Amino acid sequence: MGISRREFFRDLGLAAGAATLLGREALGVDEAVWPYAPYKTADVIVCEGTAYNTLLTRAFDKLGGLKKYIKSGDSVLVKPNIAWDRAPEYGANTNPFVVAALVELCLGTGAAEVKVYDNTCANCRRSYDSSGIADAARDAGAKVSYVDTALGKTVNIPNGVAVKKAEIYADVLKTDVIVNVPIAKDHSLSRLTLGMKNLMGILVENRGRWHQRINQKLVDLAQVVTPTLTVIDATRVMTANGPSGGGLGYVKRLDKLIVTTDVTAADAYATTLFGLEPTDLGVVKEAKKRDFGTADLERMNVSKVAA
Repeated sequence: MGISRREFFRDLGLAAGAATLLGREALGVDEAVWPYAPYKTADVIVCEGTAYNTLLTRAFDKLGGLKKYIKSGDSVLVKPNIAWDRAPEYGANTNPFVVAALVELCLGTGAAEVKVYDNTCANCRRSYDSSGIADAARDAGAKVSYVDTALGKTVNIPNGVAVKKAEIYADVLKTDVIVNVPIAKDHSLSRLTLGMKNLMGILVENRGRWHQRINQKLVDLAQVVTPTLTVIDATRVMTANGPSGGGLGYVKRLDKLIVTTDVTAADAYATTLFGLEPTDLGVVKEAKKRDFGTADLERMNVSKVAA
């Protein structure tokens, strides 16, 4: 997409079409959510190695540089998966060192602030501590906070197929840039949890209702709260017993990151790490059906960096 959320609305205003470009009134919130604009192809950068700052810098350079997406003074949300009370080696949460690298790079663009939070499944304090994310993100300069589920706003999803409204954490709606950084892992309900599934962490309602028709609902949500960038953490992937895991035998070390502006492309490419085809994953199949993002591998410009 290549523009900030603020610029998106300044330049395009209110529009409608297959991709549903929505404004404040349509969404029913005081601050704008930043919806999806359609892609014909997607640039996907596959990083290999453990020097995360270097890898991510090289990946962002291939996408035009991080300053193309984050402007001086922007408020940035780095949104990891912090759902479970597990140590990093169990692969249940995003790698804390990847989160820290992203925080440092975002602050390096001149961002006014970088926030890190997630609406966890297990106890939030234990999850933040056990995952290592709270300490790593704070040390990198982020403002780390817990999600207050009492502070939600109702967002309308006019073109939603399975859900027409969502209660979203209000702070998300005040953010200029979302950097979505999920971990790649097995999931008992959705088969895998990747970029679009990670967006459930911005919801402050009872998420049990999202488990029915989950793939349709995840695409509904992603169409109105679309990440600026998605960085899939495949440094350690959980291959079974997800999403919480609990045994080191379920974890495979790959030392990979997938970086793109297209959350559908991120999810589609990540399926290949598990020996699957993109449309083996229900959420990618649903996105392809709606022409939401790039679901076909042959429509991706894939390049690799190493460090």
